[in-house]
Amino acid sequence: MAIVMPIVLLLLVSAPVQAVSSDKLKPGYHAPAHSSLTPQILRNSLSLTKGGVYLTDDKKIAVGMVLDYGYNFIAWNQELEVSMCFEKVFTTEQHIGIGLALGFPFGRFLDFSIGPAMVKHDKQRELGIHAGVGYSYDFRQYSLGPVLEYATFGKDSHILLGISMGLGF
Repeated sequence: MAIVMPIVLLLLVSAPVQAVSSDKLKPGYHAPAHSSLTPQILRNSLSLTKGGVYLTDDKKIAVGMVLDYGYNFIAWNQELEVSMCFEKVFTTEQHIGIGLALGFPFGRFLDFSIGPAMVKHDKQRELGIHAGVGYSYDFRQYSLGPVLEYATFGKDSHILLGISMGLGF
């Protein structure tokens, strides 16, 4: 895990990032601006996801929320997204997480992201990996769609299944 973040940062810094017009960007789960009514992609997005979280270590189901900011760009002739998220799982114990991710679109509406994360569970802090997949229905600068996320931190892990609402700007 300690080697993943420097490699991702090195790849991003060394990437031949292009200043291209937004019509070359394909829409994705975090880039909710493209529809038949809006012909351009907005580079920034803010989304809120709410859903059920299965905590595998506790064998419990709880409510969770994720606030996510994403930035879309093109590198290596591929649309990518860098995002940062804040996660809160509402349980009797404290469960708060933050993470960074690199997102890859698959087709017009599907997006996959993966990256390092840190969670504070009770009084422990642990590093881990966070991955997610989402599908978005876009209308102008708004998006709505299902999200499935998985995170693992040491021996603990959780799965979130929810609905994401996004805004491109």
